[in-house]
Amino acid sequence: MLDYVFSHNYATTTYSNYIRLRDDELVCFLKDNVDGSITSCFFHASDTIANPCAILSIPLIDEPQAERMLRNLLASVSLKSTIPFMPQQIPFRTKKSIYTFFLMPQNTLFSRFTGITSSSLLSYACFYHNSLLVGADLRSLSAYIRLLDEKQVLDKTPTYEGRIANLSTSYNFMLMADLEDVFAQPEGYARLIPAFFFRYPDFFSHFILSIQITCTNGGVFPNVILLYKSK
Repeated sequence: MLDYVFSHNYATTTYSNYIRLRDDELVCFLKDNVDGSITSCFFHASDTIANPCAILSIPLIDEPQAERMLRNLLASVSLKSTIPFMPQQIPFRTKKSIYTFFLMPQNTLFSRFTGITSSSLLSYACFYHNSLLVGADLRSLSAYIRLLDEKQVLDKTPTYEGRIANLSTSYNFMLMADLEDVFAQPEGYARLIPAFFFRYPDFFSHFILSIQITCTNGGVFPNVILLYKSK
């Protein structure tokens, strides 16, 4: 899956050797440390009406080992030549703890996993409760950690459970989106949504879209569900 994500679009998109090398290093890092799945999340911060926040949440096999490896990777890469005058580590304090935000070298990790075509090649990372969180900006990362600390999550809520009731528990890729909210966002935020839905926004804005893709026995099996939002 990692190899596919990072090879996708390389044939039609031009990146510098510097960025390709950073991508290769991050692929190796993820292969050594990812525990299961990678989740991308779009949400609205409570204190702004700006573009949605976006986060990658990456469960880790061993957080201390992953942090040592990432620190070594960052120490071996020169950031100043491409990202001048930006601090490489930023402390972030919540009511419960203090975290460190790491400025990542320029790479395509975030845009490839989230589908945000308008994302810059800058990203920030933070270790949080045996996961690595990656955000395109400090606003997204800090807002997400605050929500986690306050336990404002979807898991096990009646709304979320109702939306996943008809979905399989086994899959290789899953997407879930409120299409009304998607249609209101900038075009660069919706690359993973099939273009067909954008042709009829007035109709599909009343639905929650769920897409699952399962790969088994050499075949690819899609599962598409539209859940009507009752008023």
